Amino acid sequence: KPAVRSGVSTETCSDGGVRLKWRVDARKFSSASGLITSPPVTVEMPEVGSLPVTLIARASDTAAGNSPAGLTFRGTSGIGRLELKSNAMLTCKDFEITLDRRSGNPLGLNLEAQPQEDLWVIKSIQSDGLVARWNANNPDRQVAPGDTILSVSGVRGDLTAVRDACRAQSILVVRVKRTISWSPTLKLSFGLGAMMLHKVKVVHDFAEKACCKPMHTNALWNFLDGLDKDTNAVEITCELRRPA
Repeated sequence: KPAVRSGVSTETCSDGGVRLKWRVDARKFSSASGLITSPPVTVEMPEVGSLPVTLIARASDTAAGNSPAGLTFRGTSGIGRLELKSNAMLTCKDFEITLDRRSGNPLGLNLEAQPQEDLWVIKSIQSDGLVARWNANNPDRQVAPGDTILSVSGVRGDLTAVRDACRAQSILVVRVKRTISWSPTLKLSFGLGAMMLHKVKVVHDFAEKACCKPMHTNALWNFLDGLDKDTNAVEITCELRRPA
């Protein structure tokens, strides 16, 4: 039979979760390989954002994960475990806020200079300032401690000039950058084929461990149970959701 075109597709579930479908050439589950890795894919999840993930099929003869080294899918007759790996995310988000100083109220920011980059970093936000008022009225673009001020009304690249712009102008257009390094806790459902055979559910904190490896007794699959004989492909499914 012709080679199967392997790959990972994504779709959004009706409840807001994300479903990954990984098509794998069935011959790999009868080969001398003990590890099959999907192409990396980035999924978009509500309240999470962009999440880089990789699916892994590992030859195993025990759900405990302590199989002998060198075990292959040929040796296990296509039996193994599924894993999902997601490294910590480092993302940047730029956005603009507009502050009206004509009321005479202070900005309400405590700043710290980063001279090596000519940038101001927000250390804290005072509850009675213009930035706190902006946050209350704009929940989708709230400023937070740790954010960096990139420019003020077009002025950038010089600490003194940016500070003076904050004092001199009545209407301030402030561009802010947020850098986030984090890993979410997700509820995962693994299965085989369109019907999600042998479905296994687990909640995993990716901040604690970058790779989710279900280890209970139901987490051992005969991958060939998910064989589509028309295409000679095994379809592996993983659904990702935020815990309730």
